[in-house]
Amino acid sequence: MTTRKPSADEQALFREAMQGAKPIARKKRVVAAPPAAKPESAEAKPASAKSKPLPIVRPVAPPPKTKPPLDAGRIADLDKRTGERFKRGEMAIDAKIDLHGLTQAEAHDKLQGFLAKAAAAGKRCVLIVTGKGAGGWGVLRDAVPRWLNEPEMRRHLLAFSLAQSRHGGAGALYALLKRKREP
Repeated sequence: MTTRKPSADEQALFREAMQGAKPIARKKRVVAAPPAAKPESAEAKPASAKSKPLPIVRPVAPPPKTKPPLDAGRIADLDKRTGERFKRGEMAIDAKIDLHGLTQAEAHDKLQGFLAKAAAAGKRCVLIVTGKGAGGWGVLRDAVPRWLNEPEMRRHLLAFSLAQSRHGGAGALYALLKRKREP
């Protein structure tokens, strides 16, 4: 392989980049160790030679299984008929929470507790009212879908979707909870 000589511009650029750099003292330089020789067989080793303990190799744990994020209207683990009934708002609403007028921290805590209680009680479909916000762009309206994907809330949910206009439209969400399984 042939190497080309750097141009004057490249040399000037290199000098400018290296300006102020100091060389490492010879005594502090790290020299790569030569490759280790292959170990001889046990019979060839003198009796006085100590063998090094083998390094401990720990198995690497597989990455935790993560569920795909829920998006409004995306129905994953449901049959088509149930999914369509859910999105059209035709399922009975078992519980409702209204987050109007709450701060984000208050709304987050209240929603988390509400979902846990609803799931424990065996509720199936719940309505979450966020409101549309001033000018149709509300803080809670944007935050609630993100919160529903957090592990603490996501473990209770199968899906969520924007509500129909009779239930609040863009200012509300339907959330479909997982069925409570008996052990």
